[in-house]
Amino acid sequence: MQGNLGTVYTQLGRFDRALNCNGLMLETSRERGDLHALAVALGNHGTILQEAGKLDGSRDCFEEALQIAMQVGDTWHAARHRAALARLAYLEGEWDLALVQFEQALPVLRAGQVPYFTVGPLLDAAELEMDRGRVEEAAQLAREGTALAHDLGHDDELLRGQALEARVASARGADLAT
Repeated sequence: MQGNLGTVYTQLGRFDRALNCNGLMLETSRERGDLHALAVALGNHGTILQEAGKLDGSRDCFEEALQIAMQVGDTWHAARHRAALARLAYLEGEWDLALVQFEQALPVLRAGQVPYFTVGPLLDAAELEMDRGRVEEAAQLAREGTALAHDLGHDDELLRGQALEARVASARGADLAT
């Protein structure tokens, strides 16, 4: 319950409240020794910090979450945390690292049972590929992410995907004009 409240508060931009709710999950998970719950809570904490613009703290959370998820053999959550680290690397201009992380995370996320968590990484990877000048790779990722967002009724990401597809079309048009 606290994790869900943290997500809602994050979406509302109420980061202090989100961190407080998530902090309760972190504390409880640590006290109980529940490594799976701890990795999830750390990943959520990292996302809240990232949304609040606190990238260093975000990275620490994602790295610890990834380490724990790998330790307990939870490959799907490890992929989620790896995708979060990829986005962070992309935002910080570490494109080669971001690409490697996305390449490792996306196959696992695609094969998982929770497609909601695949949309963002697909679109993040599409943005990265556009910035790298790899238009066709970006087009495929944007198309996949946009279709998935549409199927899920994930309107924010659908709009983001459509904007990426327009960016791809524009880049293709510029390529044709030269």
